[in-house]
Amino acid sequence: MCRFGRSQCHKAFQKKCNPRRARQSKRGGIELTLDLSLGLKKITDEPVNYKKKKKKSFGKPGIKAMNKMEENDVRRQSFFTANSLKNKKNKGKELRKAADDRSQRQHPSHQIISSWSEGSGGCIGS
Repeated sequence: MCRFGRSQCHKAFQKKCNPRRARQSKRGGIELTLDLSLGLKKITDEPVNYKKKKKKSFGKPGIKAMNKMEENDVRRQSFFTANSLKNKKNKGKELRKAADDRSQRQHPSHQIISSWSEGSGGCIGS
């Protein structure tokens, strides 16, 4: 018997939907989409020794090129993770600011009351 993480997945299974096409299922890769740092390179089932064998067959210029490519990959990955973390911090601020703007548009009376309390000490007539 198969256990489902969400009722949505179980309903899709009952309708005979393919779980790999559904974005909300684990088979569809939902865990990889949440973490942006994993999006740079996805883990494959390639053995670790494969790179060493490949370097030996290239010769000296090939080894230099492979080392340079590895350095570039490390640099790109560190840059990508730093940017993704920076974007996450800024995104939170932007979302809060957008929520404040949205609430002020929905309730314009809140904006008027706050301007009264700031400018005139809360008194309408003065």
